[in-house]
Amino acid sequence: MLLIDCHVHLSALISPIFVSKALNISLYEAQHKMCNDSIGYHEFLDKFTILNDIEWDFNLLLRTLGECEDSLQCDGSLLRYSIDKYRPYFGMSDKSLNSMIYGEIRRVIPTALPVLSIKYEQEYDVTRQMAEDIIFRRTPARNVDFVGNEEKATQFHFEMAKKLIDNEINVFMHVGEGGNAENVDNAIQVGVKEISHGIAISGHKSIIQSAIDNDVTFHIGMTSNIMTGAVDNINDHPIVDMFYSGLNITIGSDDPVQCQTTLKREYNIAHDLFYNKTKSPIRTREIMEIFQQNGVRAYINCGGRIDEIAKSQESFRRSRE
Repeated sequence: MLLIDCHVHLSALISPIFVSKALNISLYEAQHKMCNDSIGYHEFLDKFTILNDIEWDFNLLLRTLGECEDSLQCDGSLLRYSIDKYRPYFGMSDKSLNSMIYGEIRRVIPTALPVLSIKYEQEYDVTRQMAEDIIFRRTPARNVDFVGNEEKATQFHFEMAKKLIDNEINVFMHVGEGGNAENVDNAIQVGVKEISHGIAISGHKSIIQSAIDNDVTFHIGMTSNIMTGAVDNINDHPIVDMFYSGLNITIGSDDPVQCQTTLKREYNIAHDLFYNKTKSPIRTREIMEIFQQNGVRAYINCGGRIDEIAKSQESFRRSRE
């Protein structure tokens, strides 16, 4: 069974070594800023701010993608990317910039499906223009993820999500992570099928049933939930209750550098949690296989082709010989 990372961000694959060289600072300084042990939602978001200090150019972008190819320890991924970090440094329109980044991701990392990120905190006019460019095929993105500070999520964002869905765009939403179950419910009501995190749904029976009825999938990042303070103790993570409530779940690394994790490590964490519940190695392995199957299904639903993974793996192996 293939190991698909359905929840990983491009900006979270940029290593401290890369940043230290790009900014001409010590590796210690880059690591301290990006990989510190601080816990809390806003403290976690601060770990990404150092990337805004880099004066991006085309060669740096290509180097970033090349490094990400090596960092993605999985057979395929749904790779979130945002154009806002690069926008100030390229003399081109957002549409052209988006097309360039999308195309380079597909070229350099063929098994990654680019998912364009729309940030809650950006200006409404920017979000509206991005949505229109996607709907009218002025940019190539067919998968979109609403990300960022969930405290800034408003009815406007759910309306934009519905508009995209009505135009056959696959939409993810980061909801129920730092926010409440109402955001998860709002996402489901407008037709979102892919929810990033969504752990606030735990214990809300009516919303859980709505998610089941609408075949919604939840893309969980357990270590990330600890780092943001959404979950206090890994042994109390709601993934177990969510699974036994009948929800579709995948495992993701979310922010590998900032969380100092990998997809395989996240699966190991899930394995331990479910073994503690089942006390059965066989049943625990079956549950991990269900998560993998859900990952493959999500990858295909987003436009991925499994045969391309085998072809890319062989090409990658030969390039390293």
